[in-house]
Amino acid sequence: MNITTRTLQRKLQKENTSLRELSDAVKYEFASALLRHGEYTVSEISYRLGYADPATFGKAFKQWSGVSPLSFRKVRE
Repeated sequence: MNITTRTLQRKLQKENTSLRELSDAVKYEFASALLRHGEYTVSEISYRLGYADPATFGKAFKQWSGVSPLSFRKVRE
C-alpha cells in the first residue's frame, strides 16, 4: 500500500475501524463460507485460517457469530 503503519492506523481510525476488526471480518466471511460448503472439517478450517488449534478458532467464531462452528454448519444444512 506504500504507506506507513501510523498513516494506516489513522485512516482506519477515521473510518471507525481497526486492522484487527477488518482481519476478523475477513476471517469470519471465509470461515462461514467454508462451513456452509461442508467440504472441510472445523480442524481444517482452523488450520487454513492460521489458528493454533480448533478450540481457539471455535472461540473466535463464536465471538463473531454467536454460535459455535458446528452449530453454524447444522443451521445452514
